[in-house]
Amino acid sequence: MIEEGKDTDCKSLRFLRGNQTDWNELAKDCACFANAQGGMILIGIEDGEKLPPVTQSTVDRNFPDLIQKNIGHRTINVGLIVTIEVAENNAEYIRVQVLRSAQTIASTTDGKYYIRVHDECKPVPPDEMARLAADESAFVWEVQTNRRVPENSCDMIKRLAFLRDIRGSQRVSDFVKQKSDDEETGLRNWLGRLVDMELVVRTGKAKGTQYSINPEFVRKINFKGKTTLKNIEDHRLVEPNYKDLEAYPNSGFGEIHRRIGLEISPSKVKRMLKAMVIKAIIDATGTRKWTRYSIKQSMQEND
Repeated sequence: MIEEGKDTDCKSLRFLRGNQTDWNELAKDCACFANAQGGMILIGIEDGEKLPPVTQSTVDRNFPDLIQKNIGHRTINVGLIVTIEVAENNAEYIRVQVLRSAQTIASTTDGKYYIRVHDECKPVPPDEMARLAADESAFVWEVQTNRRVPENSCDMIKRLAFLRDIRGSQRVSDFVKQKSDDEETGLRNWLGRLVDMELVVRTGKAKGTQYSINPEFVRKINFKGKTTLKNIEDHRLVEPNYKDLEAYPNSGFGEIHRRIGLEISPSKVKRMLKAMVIKAIIDATGTRKWTRYSIKQSMQEND
């Protein structure tokens, strides 16, 4: 059962009327929630009702993408997760989860600011802007991985070099040096957010913890894609190359390529192996097709 309140707003499915949709109104509502504690906008549930109409279905399965696109064009510092949901009466509705803007003030692209007060969306007057800014969290570098920073913005070569320097430093305690790579880079904090949002499921404990995509979420978004490494970004190959050479030292290019995935472009794998040699992460002996790769001795001593 669903009830409207300070964290939840309901709209009729008739709100989505193609070219007649009031996207500016929805953008304003999203900015409101983002500047408060976040919240949900449920499209497909009438005002005063707790469930969507029986037999209601979202005919256009592209609504989630359409909402993401239009709100993204009309807001600043607003994060959304949009899914098609099935209520307990088997009727469908659209859930727009608005994430709290913890570090910056959210606004519409026309420069207007709003905040959710009780169950209403209120404009923020100029004399309240300073208070709203002060309410935002201070800049805390340790948790920046929680700010929806894309993983592909991380340079994997620099990441490995950073971990090597940390473990080789005389000024770092053994407690820190014994942490796993993921713990040292804050990756588990980032994954923890995805677990909280039920996008990722976690199994196991401590160093045996494993993460995987929530199959229920994949079903809800009607995902039809096929997993492949064919288009993997260059920087993402550093970690699998490193892990492969940990298990199979003194390996040739062909052996490494076969183990990490033949669908990956050979030139891409060679390029990243060369970059890792230049960065002194791995050693290369021999020439041309007889070249053999191993993790550099200094890296192994620090691990």
